[in-house]
Amino acid sequence: VYADERIKNNPSASETDDPATHALDRNVERRVDMFISDRFKGDRQAFIDALRSERMSMEEWRQRMRERIIVSMLRNREVETRMIVPERDIRAEYEAHPDLYRRPEMARVRMIVISAATDGKDLAAVRARIEAVRTNLVNGADFAAVAREVSMGAQAAKGGDWGEVKVDDLRRELAEPARTLSLHAISPVIEADGDFYLLRVEDRQPGGPRTFAEVHGEISRRLQIGIADKLYADWIKRIKKDVHIEIVTADPFGEGN
Repeated sequence: VYADERIKNNPSASETDDPATHALDRNVERRVDMFISDRFKGDRQAFIDALRSERMSMEEWRQRMRERIIVSMLRNREVETRMIVPERDIRAEYEAHPDLYRRPEMARVRMIVISAATDGKDLAAVRARIEAVRTNLVNGADFAAVAREVSMGAQAAKGGDWGEVKVDDLRRELAEPARTLSLHAISPVIEADGDFYLLRVEDRQPGGPRTFAEVHGEISRRLQIGIADKLYADWIKRIKKDVHIEIVTADPFGEGN
């Protein structure tokens, strides 16, 4: 494909005289030098030795690199440079799917968690224990200090601070108090699947629609992905009619490049 287009664009030049070919060869050499620098700390002999262990010559590896660069160039022309999203499509997507472009409700929460399963006691005893903890907090005990002392939650060492979380990401039993609890108030004891929770909301940011300007870039990128997928599929379909396609890698050491 690349050779056909080179001849079409510059029919009078041989491959050795073609400026595009020289530019490609320079690009290949730059990529080879970068690869050796990154993967072998600039040691060309170590690179050659590694190729030999893979039963590959330097010229074979360089040819694979050349092929990958050609494919990248063609893909850029056939796909990336044509990923244009009309402004009207971005606006239509925004208006058609408002729920996709809402600002989620956020809350900064602290939690104390006591699990009956790991506590080794019956539910009534564990409930009585966490009720006593709650009474202590309501009477003015420092939530972070108590969490560090008694909580079995993953954030116990941080004083039960879970940071800012999406309310909808919390389990159902915790989402509702995270949404409605007064700031800095101590929740009632919350039981869920054998775990007991105490929750305090430090701050809350309400959800709501984002403006078109806020989500313009996000929508554009999303639509571009769909366009790119279609352009790429169409391109592969076209060239499959004329050429054999083989997927190769320029890197015999485990990673593409």
